[in-house]
Amino acid sequence: MLNLLGSGHFAVSRLPQISLDCFNRFVAEQGIRSLYEASVAEPLEIGQSVRDALAQPIDYPALHHAVMPGERVAIVIHRAIPQVVLIAKFLAEELVNALGCEVQLLFPHGPASGSDPLPEESSAITSLVHDPDQQNQLAIIGIDRQDNPLYVNRALFDADVVIPLTCYTARDADDGIVDCVVPQFLGRSQQNDFEEATNAHRRGIVRLVNENLGMFVAAQAVLGPGGDIRGVLIGEKTAVRRQAQQLLEQHWKLPVDERYPVVIVSLEGPAASQTWEQFAAALITAQQCACPGAALVVYSQLASKPRGEWQSAFDPEIRGSGKKLSETSRRLAQIVADHPIYLISAIKDADVESLGMGPIKELTELQRLIQRHGTPILVRDADQALVEFLGQPTL
Repeated sequence: MLNLLGSGHFAVSRLPQISLDCFNRFVAEQGIRSLYEASVAEPLEIGQSVRDALAQPIDYPALHHAVMPGERVAIVIHRAIPQVVLIAKFLAEELVNALGCEVQLLFPHGPASGSDPLPEESSAITSLVHDPDQQNQLAIIGIDRQDNPLYVNRALFDADVVIPLTCYTARDADDGIVDCVVPQFLGRSQQNDFEEATNAHRRGIVRLVNENLGMFVAAQAVLGPGGDIRGVLIGEKTAVRRQAQQLLEQHWKLPVDERYPVVIVSLEGPAASQTWEQFAAALITAQQCACPGAALVVYSQLASKPRGEWQSAFDPEIRGSGKKLSETSRRLAQIVADHPIYLISAIKDADVESLGMGPIKELTELQRLIQRHGTPILVRDADQALVEFLGQPTL
């Protein structure tokens, strides 16, 4: 997809990426409507919120009945983004100070660049970044229904109590597949098998791991637009998920009464935590706001090309081959086929073009695109938004 923005040349990839501040100034200067504005809510005092949640767990007895002094507690961090790392720090300190236990924080990967560092370690609080390729980090937790050993991080296996600290979005379906531990904290081979498995098989693996680890209590960070913490919930796992979903829908459900010829969506989390799965979710949101054939623009800080299944969604031959893809990948493939897509990112222009997208390296290019196609709409944090279309269906 070359030179689709009209006259002029694309900026070369050596030019600096468009910062979020520059992007926001452009949005304000152009008067681009956003489906929601920046949060004006008073910031939550996270430490007090954690203490309040521990004092009154949801549908669960006080934790001093479940955690004994000297026991080892593993807190499993779902996504290592700054706000969740901060919640993990306060939660670990409260458990140590109030209950006298030992706490190990488990991360699926290191915290994002520029985010809060890992909590300072002590004799009672330690941190570990999971490496699925290190066999000495793994332990067999069970046998799957295909009689293959199922390896999970050894720290989870050895812990007396495991507490998942999740930050699910409003888009995450409560279908028994989306999980804090699986597949992030499995061995590499088990992660690969999980990606290839049917949904029924995935549910079985999630259920087996959760039951064998005894994960009955959970913590949830409720994130609002702009990354603000809107709540911290602790309690019985199912009850926490149910209450969190209600809160997330309040913050993230966006009514749309018309469709637009240009839809701009943004990924605004830390660069190191942005993924092509989030990119796909953002484009699904964009399509729900778009006219047929509308131009879709994604603002991101993605720095590398997609791999595996996500790369397949951009390949016309694979899209038409009937190859088995996940539901999200199939939807992404259809959107790629139906709309011109433009990407603001840190990826080289040639790599963006090889995926069939137009790279945008200067905001003047975005301005020309808007002038060419028509009225734009912006959806921030679009990977988490729930769009509810209120207008007449498109014929």
